[in-house]
Parts: sequence; C-alpha cells; structure tokens
Amino acid sequence: LLHHQLRLRPQIFNNFEVSLPGSAQNDVVYGLFQCRGDLSTPDCHDCVAVAVGCLGVSFVGATGGALLLDRCFVRYDNTSFVGDEDKAVVSDKCGPSVANDTDPLARRDASCRI
Repeated sequence: LLHHQLRLRPQIFNNFEVSLPGSAQNDVVYGLFQCRGDLSTPDCHDCVAVAVGCLGVSFVGATGGALLLDRCFVRYDNTSFVGDEDKAVVSDKCGPSVANDTDPLARRDASCRI
C-alpha cells in the first residue's frame, strides 16, 4: 500500500501520511524519506520504492521501521514523528561480519537489490 501511494502521489517529497478512506486514526502510517542531493527524481523514487519494499519484508507486522541505503533513507511509524528530535541510535546489518569490510553500504544495498 505504501509503495502504491508513493507511486500515485509523486508530488509528495520528504514526508507523507497514508491512510485508507474510512480508516481509524491508529491505521495511519507516517513516513519520511530523503535522497542524496545528486540523485535525479526518478532515481530517488526508485531507491525509495526499493527501501519501502525491503522494510515491508524485513519488518513484517512492525508499527515502525527505518532503513538507510547508500542513496536514500526511509522511515515510517504509526505515530507522527516529523519535527520531533530522534535520539535513537540504531545499528543493524545484513549478512555476515567481514573483518575488512571496505564498503558496507554497497553490501547492504546489494541485499536490498538496489
């Protein structure tokens, strides 16, 4: 649903709110995305779409999540967080640890098919 709404509403850029007609207040999803400044709009859209897809698979049933890829960042929650200071320090990695990992962002992006 989130990916579909982003596709239908391309004028939305940095933050968004998605709800179905007639849905309750607690059925609303708030989100934020940010792309690198050197990306074209289509490349930003593609990165956000991939990140949303990865979040949907990685955080099944979760009420919130965030994913930082090399080209974009996506965060969502069931409560509005835009404008609130985020003091959370989150670190998670996909795949095995590599002692001399020179490009962890590329490895993570590969796992999300960027």
